Amino acid sequence: MTIEYTANLGLNKPDTAHKPWDVELQAFANLTDEAVAGYLVKAITGDTELTDVDGATSETRHAMLEFTGALAEAAVITVPEKSKVWIMHNNTTGGFPLQITTGAGTVVLLEPSVTAIIFCDGTNCLSVAPDQPVGSSFIINGDLQIAEDGTTFSAVGTGKYTLDQFGWLFAGSGIHEISRDSDVPTQIEANDTAAYSLKIECTGADAVIASGAFYAVEQPIEGYRVISLLNRIIAIGFWAAETVAGIYCIAFQNSGKNRSYVAEYTITSANIWQFVEIIIPMDDGLTGTWDFTNGTGLRIYWTKAAGATYQTTPNTWQTGEFYGTANQVNAVETVGNISRMALIKGEVGTRSTRFQHKTFTEYLAEAQWYFWQINGGVNIEIGLVTAISSTQARVVLRVLRMRASATEILSANDTFRITFRGIAYNLVPADTISTSHVNSAQTLFINNLFAVVPGGPWNIGDAGEFKGQTNFTIKLDARLTL
Repeated sequence: MTIEYTANLGLNKPDTAHKPWDVELQAFANLTDEAVAGYLVKAITGDTELTDVDGATSETRHAMLEFTGALAEAAVITVPEKSKVWIMHNNTTGGFPLQITTGAGTVVLLEPSVTAIIFCDGTNCLSVAPDQPVGSSFIINGDLQIAEDGTTFSAVGTGKYTLDQFGWLFAGSGIHEISRDSDVPTQIEANDTAAYSLKIECTGADAVIASGAFYAVEQPIEGYRVISLLNRIIAIGFWAAETVAGIYCIAFQNSGKNRSYVAEYTITSANIWQFVEIIIPMDDGLTGTWDFTNGTGLRIYWTKAAGATYQTTPNTWQTGEFYGTANQVNAVETVGNISRMALIKGEVGTRSTRFQHKTFTEYLAEAQWYFWQINGGVNIEIGLVTAISSTQARVVLRVLRMRASATEILSANDTFRITFRGIAYNLVPADTISTSHVNSAQTLFINNLFAVVPGGPWNIGDAGEFKGQTNFTIKLDARLTL
């Protein structure tokens, strides 16, 4: 008698020649093998209902399901309203999640490149796999919650910062408005909650990109933070929506802009939120000009257009200043074109893990290492004043230590006043205010803030208050050079 075994579990199959009813037992063994250890690769292009057949092989009976194929948007995978456990892997391309559902009850989001244990109780689909690990991000303000210097920036000049830590760099005739926007990927799309997106809107077109033209959003990374990235695999993950579909580029440059790496990604559909993952080998930092202290160590660019001068081949570190490839679309060719990014993250590793959410206080502390701003109004106290002569006073403001000696930017003199012994002395435009500071290990001091108030009736050494006369602004700018 010949003994046969099932393909995966090695279960004995009854000999069908021995007894007629052994045919049914053999089929039962095959279906049991499929249910316990069967692996199915299912190619999909969109919403798919998996087959469910009693007494015969079917897609949903398999224990492990791998989904492949190119997606243009999130796909719904419908399973039967029966209790079952699967291991599912989203191996599709396009950067979209799968929505696992019975058509009723709760839905499981299976993100790109993620494997999860999913079970159905007959109505609801749930995931029992551990939550996706979260890696620490070297990109600051990736959820765009911090906007100390404003939320809308019209006709942004090149080399100018917009939302905290994100700048705009370009060479060309195009004009753009950059703002913080509420259009974000949905919780169903992203399996996450985005606070805001970074919106870049073309308000003046550059229809034909000259060889020496380019347009890019930039975030510089401080040198001290770059050291731990050298010779490592790093992953950049973000959600993107573009008016213009096609091939885009993300570029990496050293501090001296003489060492570059360019990677491509494809936006498959216009105005549809899509997840983008870029995996690159970080340079060793031995070639070109790098800053591994508190200057700009690494520059990351999300390119919107690039002329021939700034084009190169992708996926290799090379000498030169490059922002894209010849395949880069021109996303600035038409007024009204919009680019959006959300949940932007960079980390060490071979894949982009879930976005690292933080408290607002944590986001603010990271941002204020580079830029600090205080706004106030009438009689809002700013700091303490000491009279150092009959016409001069010194104010000391204490804030957290910053990256480097900051540039102070104050609103007009007549937005401030000094109060001594309960009497207010309003500063006027003719008064002089000069500033300087010391960046110590503990605090940042703005010293020698002199206000010349003619006829000030106070004594040397008197203590008073520095306040707002009207709405005022004080900025300390220690941001990295774009």
